[in-house]
Amino acid sequence: MPLRLAGDVQDDGLPSRNVSVEWVMVSGPGTASFSPANAPGTLVSFSQPGTYMLRLMGDDSQLSASDDVTVTVAPPPVQIVSLTPDSAAPGQATVTIRTKYSHFVNGTTEANFGDGLSVGGAAANTFGKVVVLDATTATAQVQVAGDAALGTRTVIVRTGTEVAAKADAFIVGALGTPIAIRVNPTDPIVAPGGSITVQPQLVDAAGNVVSTGNPAFTLTVTPKPGKTEGNAPQVNGLTVSFPKLAKQFRNRNVEVDPEGRYADGHPADPNYGKETGGIYTLTVQAGGLTGSVDVAVLPSGTAEVTLKVHEYSRDLSAVMKALQLAAVSHDVSAVLAAKAQLAGVLATTGYSWKMLSSNNVLAPPNGYPVSLAQVQGHFTNGPDDAQFASVLDALIVHLRNTRERLEAIDMSRISDSDLDAWQAANATYKMLSDQLAALSPEPLGLVANSYRLNTILRDEAPRLLDTMARKAMEFLNQMPGQQQVQSMSVINQSGIADINFYLNIMAKLFPLATNTAGTLNGNITELGITLANSLANIALANILNYFSSGSLTIDYVMCGADFSFACPNYPNTYVEGSGFGSNPEDNAVTLIGCLNSNAIRTLVGLKMRGGLERGVRYRRVDSLGFFHQVACGLSLGGPGLLVGGNSDGDSAWPVQWRQRDGVPQRLVTGE
Repeated sequence: MPLRLAGDVQDDGLPSRNVSVEWVMVSGPGTASFSPANAPGTLVSFSQPGTYMLRLMGDDSQLSASDDVTVTVAPPPVQIVSLTPDSAAPGQATVTIRTKYSHFVNGTTEANFGDGLSVGGAAANTFGKVVVLDATTATAQVQVAGDAALGTRTVIVRTGTEVAAKADAFIVGALGTPIAIRVNPTDPIVAPGGSITVQPQLVDAAGNVVSTGNPAFTLTVTPKPGKTEGNAPQVNGLTVSFPKLAKQFRNRNVEVDPEGRYADGHPADPNYGKETGGIYTLTVQAGGLTGSVDVAVLPSGTAEVTLKVHEYSRDLSAVMKALQLAAVSHDVSAVLAAKAQLAGVLATTGYSWKMLSSNNVLAPPNGYPVSLAQVQGHFTNGPDDAQFASVLDALIVHLRNTRERLEAIDMSRISDSDLDAWQAANATYKMLSDQLAALSPEPLGLVANSYRLNTILRDEAPRLLDTMARKAMEFLNQMPGQQQVQSMSVINQSGIADINFYLNIMAKLFPLATNTAGTLNGNITELGITLANSLANIALANILNYFSSGSLTIDYVMCGADFSFACPNYPNTYVEGSGFGSNPEDNAVTLIGCLNSNAIRTLVGLKMRGGLERGVRYRRVDSLGFFHQVACGLSLGGPGLLVGGNSDGDSAWPVQWRQRDGVPQRLVTGE
């Protein structure tokens, strides 16, 4: 919560009445943000608790004065974020407690789950010890008495004098009796124009699905107050769609681009810089029971690109799970089917890090990505912002280290020590993911961490997924007799022994891969929800700039996956189409955008590895202005992609060409 400071600066009017005023932080454990910093009266927010000294300064060019004030920022109250599971039938249950702003200590932290429930072997309705996993996460062994009254309970967790309570946090129910509805959305996050279908189930207190005929489920959708923008959601049965906003475009080619996917919006459009999106609550009801879940619609200009990483992790996780189940059941035909699915994932060019790395996850629907200076005047720091940055840093390091460790494994000689190291990495990853899930950064914290978000979502996450998919295929390609074997019954004795050896390793390997991919998918979902929330708030604040000139025309597009490209006037434009193969060397064309340093980096990101000098040549020729030429041999299998323009310097608009039978053909022109 920001603090209002009512300063006062007085002047004698000499040499003039022009007095400069400034608030600064002199000392403190974190940062202090003033809004504004150049007025006596201001709002100040702090990044973390502690004692701060603030100074108000006045200067009329001849005389200056200052005064200090000390502010003590109390830590925010401890909150119970979630209990998993949040219900149980008589018997024992292991419940994970996740909190915010707590400082759990093993041996000290304890919990009380109410009447008829005991924790850690203590008496019912008293405090019992929990197992601390980190400062904000613990597990409780809860015993529900056979005669415990059905209904809700208040849960209390405490560490010394630090106490948090949550009413109606836990439910006691009977086995086989429905107490809630599990909503089961097809996706927790979609792009504008997308839809989500719910597949509800009735569940009892132990989380078991209960079949009671065909209950009449109804779906309602409620936008979170102050956290959504754009068109209202449309419900049709158990499906909700999120229609895009109608936009005014500049220089749109209606024949090639009828939807305006490659054109920027018109600055005079009231919907400029805005799009349908934010956080929505899906509520399903049936027979007096209710279940709800929050979903996100990502209102960014590159939402479809960003969500490719989510789709990638989701699809790879499903394949790893299928391989895990096939290994446990020793079903070779299922292994072969899952291997074919993995080959399909690897062949999806849109999932490649080389495509996804050119994205900017904070790009708005129109205009430039918002700067930190723009949002500082409209938003203040939240209590989670500082920890959000540190958790993102830890995640970046961990994802990178995990990938490098996997890259070093020889899949023909994978050992128990390799598997043990991966299991330990998964445990650390889960802990960091739980910490991330408990945080709610403000828009200011999100924009301040744009580099970290991009590093995870467009770099480290897809690169780890690429490594996992590749390593899994390397292992599967070693299994003997796969082309001939369709079932275990037709393998000879020697073949059975060989296949069993690999299946036994798979039974250890693929649960780890499933765990990693699932946790990564959860990370991407959490970050997507955070993006949706903050981008909607930023758009509602009407602070997007109107700098785009709208001078780009696209005559023809040929490319193989969603990706964004950088250019001076269209920094968030993305393209979509067909014509790429899975091998970049076989591709006929790459759409780059404007030729500037960002375009060069984009081009390099889409070629085979080897560095700038192997694939890119750059030269400047004086003509009517500047002409730029780039030849990317690795994208085309030989020189053939020309990018140029007759604008000034590094901001040149592009002219792109594709060679067909040795004759260059124009693809994109800029005016």
